[in-house]
Amino acid sequence: MLSNWKSITVMLGSSQKDVSHTLEYAARLASQCDAHLIAVFNIGNLPTTASYGNYAIGKAAIDSVIASRREQEETAAKAAGEKLAELAGQHGVSAEFRVLWNWQNNNAVLQSLHTDLVIVEHANPAEVPDTLNPEVIVMETGVPVLILPRGWVATDGTDAIDTILIAWNASREARRAVADAMPFLTAATKVQLLVVDGEKEKEKHGEEPGADAAHYLARHKVPVEVDLQSSYGRAINEVILSRARDLKADLVVIGAYSHGRTAQRLFGGVTRSLLSQASVPLLISR
Repeated sequence: MLSNWKSITVMLGSSQKDVSHTLEYAARLASQCDAHLIAVFNIGNLPTTASYGNYAIGKAAIDSVIASRREQEETAAKAAGEKLAELAGQHGVSAEFRVLWNWQNNNAVLQSLHTDLVIVEHANPAEVPDTLNPEVIVMETGVPVLILPRGWVATDGTDAIDTILIAWNASREARRAVADAMPFLTAATKVQLLVVDGEKEKEKHGEEPGADAAHYLARHKVPVEVDLQSSYGRAINEVILSRARDLKADLVVIGAYSHGRTAQRLFGGVTRSLLSQASVPLLISR
């Protein structure tokens, strides 16, 4: 059984054609952790005028389009709530369903403050809508976010996370990500600690890059191996994704970082590139 996590929140939205896979994954994880599961369904801002694809002329026609859109949103929310109840019963977990209207980023932050892990699924993680923005959640709350590429299944055909790649750069953010991912790491059968160009930054990594981090993980009974790689001029995110493919990793753990302390916080280039290209789940923490 996974430990530590006692409250898991999964963010859903009407942009997802089918939330069953996300809910199934979240319910199974909650069962493994003996955690309470919270599903938050986002009903976004409804249009006040007809838009492209729902074109209408005249107030009555526009009102009809908006009413139809609202009905679709409510139907999707109801179906998601019913699916959650079904899965909670199957997996024996306590669960609650929340529907939020007129979603704003601060709502995502508020819903994430009192949980141990946030799960978000999207077809392209780099294009997760602002209403479910993992960047905002991580930076504003400090809660780790697990991003599932839509339709993802592990290499064994299940949702199991058995093989994990840690992108280690000896930073505070990477250290936090490792700590936040510990329930996954201790349950894994194989963990690789990837250090890219560590020999170029020995003042940061030490004389044996990755060694101290590996010893720390080993004391937690994590089956860890150190993987030292040179980039040879390649982008760091390319090295990480290449190693993840070679390893057939089920999860990549990485620390997010921001450039400066401005109101407009941004993920570092490596993290953002991983979001746009990753085909495996990412656990991002800061």
